[in-house]
Amino acid sequence: MKVFNEENGKEKVYVQLNDIMVLTNTHKPILASIIDKVFGREFLIVDDNNRDDFVEFEDPKEIEFFRSIDWIIDYKKYRNLSEEELKLLIKENIKEANEIATKYNSLSYEEKERNINLYERYNTLSLQNEDINKVYLMKAGKYQPTFPVVPDSNGFSLGCDNPNLPYKFSASLDPNKYLLYRTDEKEIDENDEIPGNFIQNGIMLAFMERKDIPQNGECEVSIDSIEDNKYVVINTRIMKNQNEHEVVEKEEKTGFVKRIKGFFNKKKKS
Repeated sequence: MKVFNEENGKEKVYVQLNDIMVLTNTHKPILASIIDKVFGREFLIVDDNNRDDFVEFEDPKEIEFFRSIDWIIDYKKYRNLSEEELKLLIKENIKEANEIATKYNSLSYEEKERNINLYERYNTLSLQNEDINKVYLMKAGKYQPTFPVVPDSNGFSLGCDNPNLPYKFSASLDPNKYLLYRTDEKEIDENDEIPGNFIQNGIMLAFMERKDIPQNGECEVSIDSIEDNKYVVINTRIMKNQNEHEVVEKEEKTGFVKRIKGFFNKKKKS
């Protein structure tokens, strides 16, 4: 996944390390500055401990480069879709991939070489589905990446009515976290006197805008910590029935993986 965000008037993009690794194994040319930023400074092993980490990019050329990679989905364009809408996108991608695979498998070796775009489109659909499935699993409470702790420039925000209290309550990139911070850019610490109803009102108003909270659902709220002396992190946890999500996850993902294994493994045979 990738997440575009504006911070202090400057656009940034955060890209998951796993997607960058996949990108280095494709035929698409990649900017040298990206390679240097991710891999050039130290020996990096990508495994289950860090593959979902986000890497920050703020150079305009790097931002435009990642904007052009359509198989790395833009998280903000998918996060407000319902679970049913996400499932439909996955199914549509599977259908198109199956049609491509059927056509590709019927070609001779020479024809396959001339129609490499079919193979690349198939891989694009596969990679897109992996990212869409991540968003779906986030909503199901089955997957939680570590988003950068920064205010969401496109998300909910609430300022304090009292001009003598320079505080702001904002959504973060993580849908389960909200941030309280000073608008005068000073550090926030235990000596700050924050009106209790300001946090309470912020949570209530933020939840009123959310579409992913079921009518009969419950939510747990906890004030977690102060991050980098800048943000008070407010955690929320939506309580849902998990059984239905687990079934869908297995059905959708397994079905697509079986097709990936079966279609292109004889590509190089004449």
